[in-house]
Amino acid sequence: MAGEAETQEWVRPLAGLTLNDAPSVGGKGANLGELIGGGFPVPGGFVVTKEAYLAAMDAAGLRTELAARALPPTGVTEQELLAFAEDVRTRVSKAAIPDAIAGSITEAYRRLGDDRRVAVRSSAPAEDAADTSFAGIHDSFTDVAGPAQLLEAIVRCWMSLWSARALTYRKVQNVEEEPSVAVVVQLMVDSVSAGVMFTVDPLTGDPDRIMIEAARGLGEVVVGGQVEPDTYMVSKTEPRAVLSAHVGAQAFQLVAGESADEVPEQIPESDRGRRVLTDRQVLAVAALGVDAEKHYGVPQDMEFSFCPSANGSDPDLYIVQSRPITTLAQGGAGADSGPSGAGELLVSGLGASPGVASGRVRIMREVADAGSLNDGDVLVAPMTRPDWLPVLRRASAIVTDGGGITCHAAIVGRELGKPVVVGARGATGTLVEGALVTVDGSAGTISAGAPAPGEVRPLPSAEPVAAAPTREVTATRVYVNLATPDTAEEVAAMDVDGVGLLRAEFMITEALDGLHPAKLLAEGRRAEYVEKMAAGCRRSRPRSVIAPWSIGPSTCAPTSSPRSTAATWNRTRTTR
Repeated sequence: MAGEAETQEWVRPLAGLTLNDAPSVGGKGANLGELIGGGFPVPGGFVVTKEAYLAAMDAAGLRTELAARALPPTGVTEQELLAFAEDVRTRVSKAAIPDAIAGSITEAYRRLGDDRRVAVRSSAPAEDAADTSFAGIHDSFTDVAGPAQLLEAIVRCWMSLWSARALTYRKVQNVEEEPSVAVVVQLMVDSVSAGVMFTVDPLTGDPDRIMIEAARGLGEVVVGGQVEPDTYMVSKTEPRAVLSAHVGAQAFQLVAGESADEVPEQIPESDRGRRVLTDRQVLAVAALGVDAEKHYGVPQDMEFSFCPSANGSDPDLYIVQSRPITTLAQGGAGADSGPSGAGELLVSGLGASPGVASGRVRIMREVADAGSLNDGDVLVAPMTRPDWLPVLRRASAIVTDGGGITCHAAIVGRELGKPVVVGARGATGTLVEGALVTVDGSAGTISAGAPAPGEVRPLPSAEPVAAAPTREVTATRVYVNLATPDTAEEVAAMDVDGVGLLRAEFMITEALDGLHPAKLLAEGRRAEYVEKMAAGCRRSRPRSVIAPWSIGPSTCAPTSSPRSTAATWNRTRTTR
């Protein structure tokens, strides 16, 4: 591998990159280059390619070992996963950057100017793709200055490829290729305000509405869910107008500090409770969103920043990231949902991921408290972070004191199909540990008790149907990949022809409580193995509920039906 890597480019300027370059520069780098080519305002910089990372791991003798450890071992506990990840991260941290690669990086940095302050941002090949966002999974750093700090930050980005959250996300998303990461190095912009824009309503899927969330200072407080941002709804069609403005709650902002740190700074009481963006600024952001959606041809999830202008006039607007929306509500899911539950309304916030689920309250203030969370509990926290991903998978629903609809935790929650309520101010102080509650991720409510029969909707698009839906006849059969019995009814309600591939790893892990099948067979427990697997697949609903379609042929097998072309559809969760 090392000889092959010597011919690769270690560094490429952002200007000139297109989406076709994503395999080398990652989704973030490719999208930034695409935006620059489309005439959008993007801070300049360069990308340290994934080939540079792979060559460095080759030189350290680690690449083969890392490829073999791409996913977490089956059946590991959270503590074992953390130890596994820390071991790999430590080994990567000790891998020196080869002189040729370090020289290329330093030269590209010097071309930006003398010790210019830059943001250093991870950009994995699968990141910001149409079906995987990797939102907040890999690390980024701001206000990096000088070659030494820059090289250190790049290694820290490489290390983030091997965090527990990254390992878990790759497993959840069935990412099977060899892990690698590029790194974007971009001129630093000192935000006076920043945020996230979705060019369609992320909860209802309404294509005529743009949702913008904004906060003061650096945008990390929005995407990281550290504050409740302002939320603005804008009509997409002309004459474009601000339809609503919800003022959030922000007691501090992050400002750029030294050594790649982001420093919290208290916001004066007199400035709290005031809108972050004016109507003029909101409409300026929305206009860029409309143009970007036209440029890409698909709805976009974009990050923006307002920075002081050189001439002291209105702040300059920059786009610092754009990617396809990976989780989008279907058919207006949740639009007509009201508060659910058997009892009184306890807390309300912003519905960030549709669906209704119930469970016992488990209040967690640190990821170290994960041991108190049982499968199916409702996780309640001041906020969640991307490194909580292994824990989030076990919760039936997620509630946070702060955050907004576009924060990392909300996006990941939607990808996991969990009801999420963010900005539920005081939830950790109001809800009682161990109490049974119902979370409605559409209405943004937490109510006492369990929901009425039939009201639990972990996935709003999963409403089963009693009879086969009317479908358009095409020349293509569409089959799905199915991984868990829990999603069978959801898939049955979709316009598909059958199951092309049944993935068994999750079913085996859950049915056997983490035990390896070989262990049971070696101990002569074959009958127990068969019974546990059968119980894991068994459903209590009548068979007619899941019979609108039949189990189809294998994924690549041709069909002799009138639909002349066999095809598969790799199912990705698109509900919010």
